[in-house]
Amino acid sequence: MSLVRRAVAGDGCGRVVVVTSGGTTVPLEKNTVRFIDNFSSGLRGAAATEYFLESGCSVVLFSRDSAIHPFVRHLHTGPLNCSLLDRIEAHGTPDADKQTVCLRPASDSFHRALDLYKRTRDRFVQINFQSVTEYLFGLQMLSEVCEPLGAGAAFFLAAAVSDYFIPPQQMSEHKIDSRSGEGLDLHLSQVPKLLGMIRDKAPKAFIVGFKLETDLSLLKPKACRSLAKYNLDMVIGNELHTRRDKVVFFLPQEREITITRTGEVELERSIVERFNELHAAKIETEAQ
Repeated sequence: MSLVRRAVAGDGCGRVVVVTSGGTTVPLEKNTVRFIDNFSSGLRGAAATEYFLESGCSVVLFSRDSAIHPFVRHLHTGPLNCSLLDRIEAHGTPDADKQTVCLRPASDSFHRALDLYKRTRDRFVQINFQSVTEYLFGLQMLSEVCEPLGAGAAFFLAAAVSDYFIPPQQMSEHKIDSRSGEGLDLHLSQVPKLLGMIRDKAPKAFIVGFKLETDLSLLKPKACRSLAKYNLDMVIGNELHTRRDKVVFFLPQEREITITRTGEVELERSIVERFNELHAAKIETEAQ
C-alpha cells in the first residue's frame, strides 16, 4: 500500500491510523440473498477519520461499504431521500464527461469538510468490506502491511464486528428454501477474535479496541478483560444510549479517562485529541 510505504520512507508525519468503521454482515448462504446485520452506522469511524486527518495523521479507513463516509456525511444530515435533490443544482455544460454541480445551499460544515478533503486526500485511502469474513481477512492484511511502521502505526477499531457467523463449510450453497413452513433453525459459531492477531502481526503498534454495552455494570469488567487478554494499549468503552455524549478510556494499570461531549462539538474530536496524545507517548517510549 503506497500510503504506508510513504510513511515508512519518512514522507509526512510517519503516523498511520487504521480506522475500522460500520457493522459486518453474516451471510446465510454462499450465494447470498439473506444475511444477519447490526445497527452500526459507521458515524464514529467517519468522524474520527476527519479529525485524524486534520491532526496530520495518514488514515486508512477500513469501512463497511454502506456505512456513513467521512466528508460527504456533511452533505445531508437527514434521511437520505429525494429531498437531497432539492439541495443540488447542476449548471454549465459537460466538460470531459464531468458535470459541474453546485450545492444550494451548502452548509458551513460541508465547506469545511470539502476543504479538509482536498488538503488531505493524499494521506487518505478507503477500503470497503461487507461480510464478517471480508473484514477478518482485510484486517489481517492491514496488520501485516503496517508492521514496518512499528509504533507509528495505530489501530482505531471502531467497527461493530459480528460475534457469531456460519462457517463457509456449513453454509447453504443456494438460497434457503422457505416453503417448508416449519421455520428456520440456525446454528451460529463464534467469530474468531482478531485483536490478538493484530498484536502478533504488528507487535509495536498502538492498538485500541472498542466495547459497547447496554448494561453499564458490565462495561468496565468486560473492557478490562479485553484489555488484558489481547494485550491492547486501550479499550474505549461506551454505553448504548449515551455513546454520542460520553466514552471511557480503559488503560493498563487500572487507569481510566472519561471523555464527554462539550456543546455542539462532536465527541469524536475530543476522542481523537486524547488518542493522539497517548499514541505519541507510546512512540516516545518505544524510541528510548
